[in-house]
Amino acid sequence: MIEVKNVTKRFRQGKPLFNHLRLLFGKGDFTVVTGPSGAGKTSLLQLVYGVLRPSEGQVLFENQDLYHINETNRALIRRKMGFVFQDFRLISHLTVGDNVALPLQIQGIPPQIIDFEVDKVLARVGMAEYKDELPAVLSGGGQQKVAVARAIINRPQWLLADEPTGNLDPGATLEMIDLFHEIHRQGTSVIIATHDEGIVKNRKGLCVRLEHGSLRGQFPC
Repeated sequence: MIEVKNVTKRFRQGKPLFNHLRLLFGKGDFTVVTGPSGAGKTSLLQLVYGVLRPSEGQVLFENQDLYHINETNRALIRRKMGFVFQDFRLISHLTVGDNVALPLQIQGIPPQIIDFEVDKVLARVGMAEYKDELPAVLSGGGQQKVAVARAIINRPQWLLADEPTGNLDPGATLEMIDLFHEIHRQGTSVIIATHDEGIVKNRKGLCVRLEHGSLRGQFPC
């Protein structure tokens, strides 16, 4: 369980983005955070991921306050999460396979095991044939799939995705959402931030709507 508990976030200029925000993300849930541009969707994911410190309040991961533990322990918690960035953040001079391998390399996993896991996860997202290519040769949808593969290679308990369909055409968008639902069915809790509520219409899950940093509603997708 992840709890956002009375969180306020102030930046140097302007009004607080969040003002005593309260949210609960249940383990095993498929949650979609919606709202217009500037609503705070990306910042909410960053708070949950442990990289954006709240000005007030707490973010609790399994009852541990993410921002009242040391960075080493916070990094260990982040290993339980995968994050798909809106801009992919693939390293341009590394091959697809090497990009996907990074989380396991950081953990010191033996190379032969890494190679096996990379092959398996690339096959899972339909990108096995591009293992030795550079990211630049891929379409936006292809790069997004590689970013998802990198996020799930260490089998995280939670998968966070920031606007994962923002640059995709309708067909690729449906394919990506199907992939997230498959990952969820296999036991990963999923939180997606998107401005497009239509991509999850009539699918099982919980929608959370933000406006100007405030919770405006929670309802079945």
